[in-house]
Amino acid sequence: MAKLSKETKQRLQTVFQAGQFVIRWGFIPTVLYLGFARGGDPGMPEPNILRCAVSVGPSLCVSVHLCVCLSVFGLAI
Repeated sequence: MAKLSKETKQRLQTVFQAGQFVIRWGFIPTVLYLGFARGGDPGMPEPNILRCAVSVGPSLCVSVHLCVCLSVFGLAI
């Protein structure tokens, strides 16, 4: 295995941390955007934010709140 300098290791660590941040906070918004942009199946009603919020209800709010709290305290699920 190649030896890496301390500076290179720190840069790689920063890159990996940035990648983790992008994946953690960007995945669900990307999926939601694609779902709204492409729409539903033919014959299905158009998706909208209100219908989505009512259908998932409190369970999603609790899940999002739990994930945010855990990430603030540096814990993983």
